Amino acid sequence: MQTPRVRLLQGATKLLDQQDVEALTIGALADSLRMSKSTLYKHFQNKDDLVNALVHEVCDAAHRDLDALKPDAPPLRKLEALFTVHGRHADRTPRAVLIHADALPSAAQERLSGWRHATATWCREALSAPKTPALLDAGIASALHGAVDAAGRRAPMGARLPMITQLWPRFSLLLAAK
Repeated sequence: MQTPRVRLLQGATKLLDQQDVEALTIGALADSLRMSKSTLYKHFQNKDDLVNALVHEVCDAAHRDLDALKPDAPPLRKLEALFTVHGRHADRTPRAVLIHADALPSAAQERLSGWRHATATWCREALSAPKTPALLDAGIASALHGAVDAAGRRAPMGARLPMITQLWPRFSLLLAAK
């Protein structure tokens, strides 16, 4: 049996995948889960607290995926794995969070920014081969973030991983040509 907190986070995730951040209200979430508002307020002080917790959990899962990548793998394998990590992140993240991050509370925006910085750093380290152009790692990281945003606009949660990972063969051909 799920705890009320987990049910609330899952309910908020579902609502935020279907509507904008502004449309999410404590009342709408409580109604959709057939819970009282008082139950919701036992776990979250307000909507911002709820959204911050949701973004924190999504980013924590993405960081765990990133940390699990093999640091000694060849650069192209590292980047291929990074595409999968980004796909998983996109599949766990509600559409409103992916494409309307500017409407999120500042703590959630900072957490997402930290995730983007971590992946850019990981990408830079993965491509630390001497003949790799310095701008290439930043370009790949930017392209990955763009792919996540595009997948968020086009596909529901659960269908974004294949959209992102199917880009890998094209990227690997470009990298092989460099």
